[in-house]
Amino acid sequence: MDLELRCPSCKEYYRSPVYLPCTHSLCYTCALTSIQTTNEHHPNHSTLDISSTSFASDLDKLSFTSDNDSGVLLNRHSPSSSSSSSSSSSSSSISSSSRPSSLLLPPALPEISSSFLSTTPTRHQPNKTYSTCLQCPVCSKTIFMDTTGVRSLPKNHLLADIVNRYQGEKSSEQKQQQHQQQAPKCQLCRPSEERCITRICEQCRIGYCDQCREQYHPMRGPYSKHNFLDALQHCLNTSNEKTFCSEHSNRLATFYCLHCRLECCQQCSTHLNHEIIPIQQAAKLYKTQLSSQLQSLSEKAKYGAEFLAKLKQYPDYIKKNGEIFEKNLIKDIDNLIHTLENKKQELVTFIHEEIDRKISLIHQQYSTYNAHIQQTTGFLQFSIEALKESDPYAYLQVCHGFNSKCSSIYEQFSDEYECKPHTSYEFDFTFNTECLLREIHRLQFQQIKPPLSPRFLAEQCLCHDEQSGTISGTLAWSMRDLGAIQGFILELDDGTIGSDFREVYDGTETMCAVDGLLPSHVYTARVKAYNQAGESAYSECITLHSSSVYWFTFNPRTAHPDIQFLSNPSTDNHYNLDSITCLSSQERVALGSRGFRHGIHYWEITIQRYDDKPDPAFGVARFDVPKEHMLGKDSKSWCMYIDSQRSWFMHNGQHTNRINGGISVGSVIGVLLDLNNGTLTFYINDEIHGPIAFSNLTQGGVYYPAVSLNKNVQLTLVSGLDPPIRRHQEL
Repeated sequence: MDLELRCPSCKEYYRSPVYLPCTHSLCYTCALTSIQTTNEHHPNHSTLDISSTSFASDLDKLSFTSDNDSGVLLNRHSPSSSSSSSSSSSSSSISSSSRPSSLLLPPALPEISSSFLSTTPTRHQPNKTYSTCLQCPVCSKTIFMDTTGVRSLPKNHLLADIVNRYQGEKSSEQKQQQHQQQAPKCQLCRPSEERCITRICEQCRIGYCDQCREQYHPMRGPYSKHNFLDALQHCLNTSNEKTFCSEHSNRLATFYCLHCRLECCQQCSTHLNHEIIPIQQAAKLYKTQLSSQLQSLSEKAKYGAEFLAKLKQYPDYIKKNGEIFEKNLIKDIDNLIHTLENKKQELVTFIHEEIDRKISLIHQQYSTYNAHIQQTTGFLQFSIEALKESDPYAYLQVCHGFNSKCSSIYEQFSDEYECKPHTSYEFDFTFNTECLLREIHRLQFQQIKPPLSPRFLAEQCLCHDEQSGTISGTLAWSMRDLGAIQGFILELDDGTIGSDFREVYDGTETMCAVDGLLPSHVYTARVKAYNQAGESAYSECITLHSSSVYWFTFNPRTAHPDIQFLSNPSTDNHYNLDSITCLSSQERVALGSRGFRHGIHYWEITIQRYDDKPDPAFGVARFDVPKEHMLGKDSKSWCMYIDSQRSWFMHNGQHTNRINGGISVGSVIGVLLDLNNGTLTFYINDEIHGPIAFSNLTQGGVYYPAVSLNKNVQLTLVSGLDPPIRRHQEL
């Protein structure tokens, strides 16, 4: 946990940490020393990259986002609010980011062109001047601030409390004395006889001294079920600052909007049709959510630690098996000593090199995994300390960052830190002692097992438009243990339905450039490895889309075999790749023909047939997502599954946000993928369905449109559409 409590700038324990819109924190003094003027940071306003900027004054809101490729302009659901200025000693509003990984872009910036501003509602255009900025040392995002500078950033009270507890900077007696001096007075005492409060009624929200509590609030009758809080402990565990409603500056924010993820009061018209709950209940809800995630992460970490202990023994196993292998080899060669003396030394050297290579590979994996386990353990300890925080404002301020980081570390155990050794402790070789003497000089080790399947690196598989007008593609793949590989065979189809794969590369490299691709074609590629023992199975297929327009269809190459593509009545013997159903009663997955790595994309799926109330799922997935079960049950897919009455969001087997309202024949499901902000949102019949479903999609990753369905559902896809918000703006 020590690493979590150190400032990324000065590497010391946090001192008066401030909370950045990107969910990271800095020491107040480090933030001050990092400030730049906007002219210093961007002397040429026309070159401002708004995709990597955030704004401190709009920490709670997302005004709009844009994508240079599609030109889509989006307005998010964020209440209008007026920023309140405050000095360092006075109380100020505690803000919490509505989406931890989003990029926050207020519209009234002189650096952003007026064409964007013209389509932004008036209530989202405050007259503000962003004159200063600083760059986050962790994610490199630029945070723009007004003339108040670092004072506009909220304090990270939860982090400060944990650092204080961790370091033990103040003794409990010093804190008690300090808070007794600052403790508020009893609200019922006479002005001339004011005493400090000793108890606070949790239901009445009134502070009493001992005399007034006994006189005005006896613990009997209707008051018997009221719960009293120790005032001193309450002061020790809570900040002196109060959070006021962003719309009503004279009202405390005692409620929390689950839709907007903002603190509010009961009078807020912006949240009139949203689900709002008391602030304490919201803190408890999100603490429960984090606790559930931490439990799953803890199980992963425990399993990883056990695997790490086994992995630590692998070098001994490798050495032991290597010694046995070496002895057997020497024994066989000694029988042919006169002929094989020179060859013997060569083979022994090879074994030593193999031992060193395997040990080096295991050491490298052990070191990497050990560092990840330490980081995970530190985060678990840090999160447990965060759960002890009793101040809901401080906790809610950072809870989404905790959840996002927890999900990210959890997924790394499935993707980057899979609990499998990168190499075996056994030696998959044999030595043939029956070889004839005339074959002695051609003796060599032989693999006894075919290699495992390679895996495409989706982030590096791209299409390129050359200046000459031709289109080329780059395909890259990887193998964890290249020592058992003699070469790879890459195959590609010709971009048409039903075409055969043809070999385009045979060699030892793990990257290949393919020239001469035709425009507006969807190419499917697969790769396999081979050695002396045989060939591996083919990898998962991956697609290359040679069109610059963001349209796509369902891909029969990557869909589960039970997915049925419906025939097109307008043409003979052709299939409509936009309409699918399923031959199985179990859920099966179909992917889109194009993966997205940046930009804003929207597509719609129409329900053509819906029998027996199944649960089709809609969303996005990685190209190698399992195809034999429903979307969302693994770490490689994000979805909304829905029936005739309600829906849920699901990722990695975790269900969230039950929402009333289902589908029927003719319903249109809209999917909005915003990779500029890492979010996924769903629509039903042009109306937004629930809050933002997911906000943890990492930039740079490749996400494919995906659905899962069974034989009771028939779907039709329409891609490359403008989002409903933009269409409404144009009207």
